[in-house]
Amino acid sequence: MPETLLNELFEIMAEARLPLAVVDQHDKLKGIIIKGAVLSALAGNTVPEAGAAR
Repeated sequence: MPETLLNELFEIMAEARLPLAVVDQHDKLKGIIIKGAVLSALAGNTVPEAGAAR
């Protein structure tokens, strides 16, 4: 799903039991999408990136 838009992920994420992998065109892992982070962002809350200083 390297070119999948966030709005296309809603159904997938609703059914997913685990975080979703983000991969590039070579299927190299680039990160993960956590359901709670997406819901928080939709609610207008900012979500710090992994490894970011608080």
